[in-house]
Amino acid sequence: MRVVGAVSCSPTTSNQDDDDDDDDDARAVASLRARLHGPGHGETLRAKCVRLRDAVRSRTCASSAIKGRLARRAETSALAALERWATTARAIEVDLERIVRDDDDKKSLSAMEEEVARALRDFEWYVREHDVMEELPFVVDDDCGTRSSDETTIDLMRKVLEKDVKDDDALMLDAMCGELRARESDYAWRGALLGEVENQARARGWSSENFSYGSTPFASWVEVFVQCDDLRERAKTLEEDDLKYVVFGSSAGWLVFYAATTFRGARCEGFEILETLHATALHVLEGAAEKQACKKLNVNFCNADMLSSSLCDVGIIVLTSMCWDDDVYEAVLEKLAEELRAGAFVIDYRGNLAQKDQFCLVSKESLRVPVSWNPGQRFYVFKKVA
Repeated sequence: MRVVGAVSCSPTTSNQDDDDDDDDDARAVASLRARLHGPGHGETLRAKCVRLRDAVRSRTCASSAIKGRLARRAETSALAALERWATTARAIEVDLERIVRDDDDKKSLSAMEEEVARALRDFEWYVREHDVMEELPFVVDDDCGTRSSDETTIDLMRKVLEKDVKDDDALMLDAMCGELRARESDYAWRGALLGEVENQARARGWSSENFSYGSTPFASWVEVFVQCDDLRERAKTLEEDDLKYVVFGSSAGWLVFYAATTFRGARCEGFEILETLHATALHVLEGAAEKQACKKLNVNFCNADMLSSSLCDVGIIVLTSMCWDDDVYEAVLEKLAEELRAGAFVIDYRGNLAQKDQFCLVSKESLRVPVSWNPGQRFYVFKKVA
């Protein structure tokens, strides 16, 4: 009897253990799925895509080429991230379902825990590196503007150079900036610029947004150097090392004038394809030099395609890339990777150079300053390392 009873009870105990194991597996899989589909990933991205779609259609973006392009680019980036995460999650779900079904080729729970953790970690890195979750501050407020600095021009120059500065240099920059602001408010000038933009866009097969006009205040430009010590030290020795400061897409000359008056003696060069902007930069340069009656600035403005330039003696280059077409931007990045000397610095409004092995990001994520289209625009500073 005892033998028969033992034999009859054994399968029941075994089945109960199997059921308990199945329940444990089911709970573990449910926990992994909760992590996989929790807030901050697919759900949050879907909500962001909806907001960005509304932003693209908003009055603000319809009335501003630069804001419209930024919103469309952000929407594209969010949609790409969402698809990336969906593909990753689907692949993991297949493996989790195999565990639920107790397939022979199922992976272990410990292996799946590592896989989910790795997927979450890799995606967080992707989202952070591509600024996918960056907000668009202009969507709510159509007039984000740029906050003015309480510091005078000469104070800002001293801040970046960490030494005394000649009054003449600050007065010259003030005069040039005043002239540029006057031009920007001139309707005839703006009309001529818009007409040339349309003509150039048609002739080159580029979008009109590629030529979007925005500006970066001097105080914000200074802050980029102040917050990146390596960049500031490089700028201080440009003249001594006979290296140039160059701006690709120099517009009416703002960023070139900032450097030429601050880093006195350094060779400064700007490339601008639009004749209206190029002519304005030349006019302002010549007029300011005459009025201030001081040493001529070491500046050269080129009305030419930036891809035709030589980069052999460039120490610092600024890319005004915020609204460049993707193919134009990629061509510039390839040129920098191939031609820029090791040790040179790149200042950019976008972070795509991080994908190039020849460059190292030397600025912090916190490097954000006001510009005409965003009160907290992130700047990226890269160093050519190979």
